[in-house]
Amino acid sequence: MHLLFVKLRDSWAVSFTPKWMIRILYRFTDESQRHRSSSKRVPSSLKRFLLKSSANLFAYRIETTTKKPGSYGVYLGEFESPLTSAQIQLLAEWDLLIVDPSQAGVAEAISSGLHAVSPQVLARLDVEYVASRSSEHPIVSITQWVTRLIKLSAKMTGHQSRFSGLVISHWEDHLTPGLAKEFIIFSSSLGLSIYLETSQPRFLSEPRLAEMDEVTGLVIRNGTISFSGEERDAFQMVEMRPTIKAFVSQACLRTFVVLLWETLDENASPLNAVVKRSYQWSRFYSALPWIGKTSALKSAELAIQQSEPLGAFDWLKELRVMEIHDRWRSSQSVSISTSTIIRGLTSLQRLNQLDTIAPLSRKR
Repeated sequence: MHLLFVKLRDSWAVSFTPKWMIRILYRFTDESQRHRSSSKRVPSSLKRFLLKSSANLFAYRIETTTKKPGSYGVYLGEFESPLTSAQIQLLAEWDLLIVDPSQAGVAEAISSGLHAVSPQVLARLDVEYVASRSSEHPIVSITQWVTRLIKLSAKMTGHQSRFSGLVISHWEDHLTPGLAKEFIIFSSSLGLSIYLETSQPRFLSEPRLAEMDEVTGLVIRNGTISFSGEERDAFQMVEMRPTIKAFVSQACLRTFVVLLWETLDENASPLNAVVKRSYQWSRFYSALPWIGKTSALKSAELAIQQSEPLGAFDWLKELRVMEIHDRWRSSQSVSISTSTIIRGLTSLQRLNQLDTIAPLSRKR
């Protein structure tokens, strides 16, 4: 009605509109604008709470990480005591690691200092999970969650928290954009890198949040591959266009990190072409991919099995194959040694045919 009124007001048709209708349209416009502005307002009591919490944690502030990661992984499971060999490898496997600090042994494994740890460790904050288990306002409960995490890790290290950032997930139904913005500012004031997790069907419902300097990047869940392992076509990715536009524009202005997190059902068997397309999409948008089944989120052995499947003739481009090809091409006559080269080339071809079968498609 507002758009209709604007068009009527700016045209000659407004003169034929009854005055009582114009008054109703004006009233509707004013009320809708007041409603939108009130929904964006943050109560002063919550603002004071966040400021006070930030001041109380000033001694725990860390230096914000500015280096862009070149790889990342996800592990939402527990850590045993002592750690298994796979868990030790997982801790330092990537430049950035996302963990669930609510799981047993996570804070100890990250903060003990006994093993090498990824330069950047992000604690995944599930706002829906934390808020549902507290009678406090959601902003209060998640602020208390961050406070406990930072103090616990700092106590274990003896100086400062080992967690370098947060991944804020499932916040849309519990925080207004205004509250989300205030919480991001609060978390950033502690030196934490802030990532917003998005997923279907809405993906990033508030693209303007990505424009905040305090937001380091986005975590996109199942952006190119569905949970069932099917490829998302262009029509299925329509909802993600505002999200893509948001991170592309930010990447042009500053260092902005995009993490593509593809979780698949246990029974899913995605085609190599589908998995390879996800890697290609990631390279096109300078994103970092992680693809794994649900069990990989809780198993360190499966989580570290990340490899891009080869194309049909990609194995021919490998250095070892090209060297064998050069030796064959430069040979003047066929001999026992060249026959050995042929057998070696044949075995390499068979081996690479097996390598093209992605770990995701293997039956366990």
